Amino acid sequence: MKKYFFFLLLLLNCDSLCAQSTKYVPQILVLGTVHSGNKKITHNSLYNALAKFQPDVILWEDEEDFKYVFGLFTAYRLKIAKPPMEQLALQKYKRHHKMVPMLGFDTIIKPRKTFINNLITTYDAFHEAMGQLKMNLSDSLQYATFIKLQDAYYNQFMFSPLSFINQDSVFRKSKTIKKMENEIASIAGNYNMDSTILAAYTFQNKFWDTRNQYMVNKIIEIAKQRSPKKIAIITGLSHKYYLVDMLSLTSEFPVQLVPVTN
Repeated sequence: MKKYFFFLLLLLNCDSLCAQSTKYVPQILVLGTVHSGNKKITHNSLYNALAKFQPDVILWEDEEDFKYVFGLFTAYRLKIAKPPMEQLALQKYKRHHKMVPMLGFDTIIKPRKTFINNLITTYDAFHEAMGQLKMNLSDSLQYATFIKLQDAYYNQFMFSPLSFINQDSVFRKSKTIKKMENEIASIAGNYNMDSTILAAYTFQNKFWDTRNQYMVNKIIEIAKQRSPKKIAIITGLSHKYYLVDMLSLTSEFPVQLVPVTN
């Protein structure tokens, strides 16, 4: 009887060890990009980062899955069309890796170009109004600190290569900036700022968190459905801190975050 009990324990331990060894742990590469590109971040550098990682699935910052467009590069070279840098990189990657799924993971924003233009208008109007306020010394210094950090961040991602802007010391500036944006909005509320401008700015800040959380949930949903070993995520650099932090904390499955290298 003891003999059978011993073998039963061995069998249970073996099943447990096998379950642990087959636990789903995807490798995730979060590629924070500059949507407009810069002289050092082009569709070729983004393509090279993808080719080096060899993902099983690629997620890009759009509500729709990527679709290959015949003649896109011809139109681009002839300056007939000006497609986004990410689209060109995925077009090139799809040409050489036809079986790799390229899925959208962003919330529905249509038309996206109008949304971006409205976002820029909202932020420009807010900061122009901030510049006209007669703030006390403490609030003025806090706002000046915010502007200085924002300018430093902008200069880094507009003039640096992909591997550099994806360092923690760079992309995490966005987390600090987003936190300070809420503090600046509170400061503005203490002065005679146009209520419509302040409301629009506050709304965009709240939508930022809602949108980021949607992205995280969508990434987890796709990973659970498809169980890819390697996932590449292409997103605007300012979203990266949120995706990295939330994916690291998810209880759905452990993840192995892969750094962006040259």
